[in-house]
Amino acid sequence: MALEKRMGHGEEYEFATDGGPFRAILVMELNDGGRFRAYNGETELPRTGDRYALRELNGPAAIEVRPDNEVFGNRAELYVRVQARDTADGLVDLALPPFKVAARDTFTPLTLLPTTTGVRVIGGDGGGVGAVRPHVGDTGGSSVSSVSSVSSVSSGSSVAPAAGATATSDSAAPTAGSTPTVPAGGASTDAVHIIVDSSASMLRSTTVEQMDAMLSFAVNAVSVMRCAKHLTTSSGQAVPGIVDTLEVPAGTTEALRGNDIGWEINATDISPTAAVIAISDDVPARLLGRSAPVHVISPRPVATSAGITATLFDDRLHRAVAEGDARSYRDAIHSLRGAIDAGVTS
Repeated sequence: MALEKRMGHGEEYEFATDGGPFRAILVMELNDGGRFRAYNGETELPRTGDRYALRELNGPAAIEVRPDNEVFGNRAELYVRVQARDTADGLVDLALPPFKVAARDTFTPLTLLPTTTGVRVIGGDGGGVGAVRPHVGDTGGSSVSSVSSVSSVSSGSSVAPAAGATATSDSAAPTAGSTPTVPAGGASTDAVHIIVDSSASMLRSTTVEQMDAMLSFAVNAVSVMRCAKHLTTSSGQAVPGIVDTLEVPAGTTEALRGNDIGWEINATDISPTAAVIAISDDVPARLLGRSAPVHVISPRPVATSAGITATLFDDRLHRAVAEGDARSYRDAIHSLRGAIDAGVTS
């Protein structure tokens, strides 16, 4: 009978091998039943049902999953277990918490690093908000260890440790070797600020269902960006707990819809180097003249200009987002990201 163990996102577990070969079965499945393939580098892992075989390990390996339908579903979560033999504990069944992989075209849930005493399994980040960077340093023992050797690069978040583990968090940073580009005004974008128009005109021109879908679209678009993220209304009300998720519950924007005349939020309330995504029925005057990118998600066509881009959230796009048809709105997501990622590593 296998010994069951658990580890958290970004944490580590080392299988002791005493110098012998390492073979493992990776049990992986999606909550929505979607089909995908798993790779070690460019080598596809053989599979039987939900079991993928890792038959040999000749060096560091990043296990990557890729959906058969170009992108994972809108609410897709990946479940992973690693089954391998440990010289001290025998057969170990190592379970990881779910990974959010919605709307992605690839994801790396595991990294495997050979050590002098065995093989270290490093769990990926939770999905949707960046990636982890393995630190190649030796630790001994066959237990879940500190995440000090794996850094989360999602700003404002820390890794939740498993029982007995300790966690640390790093500040947001682009991946090593990347050089952020500089937008036209000269300032490098280091954050994304989503603003939901809560004015009276927006209340008249959109439904709650449209607003929920537009917010879900915006949140999905920024989910993989490795930078600080903020969500407020045009009246300046902060909306915590939504921007780091991939699913906006129905009716979320109902409480945000107001009867304001115009926008009350001031330019000083937004970092001058933050890209702004405005969910509005027009280009807000308060956002004109910014040096950082501005992108408007609107249910009707809006006039764009230098530094201002837009997504027309028409009935087709609304239906695709509402139905979770990630493949149909993938290109729109990529266009939005491309419009605002000046200086943002995505």
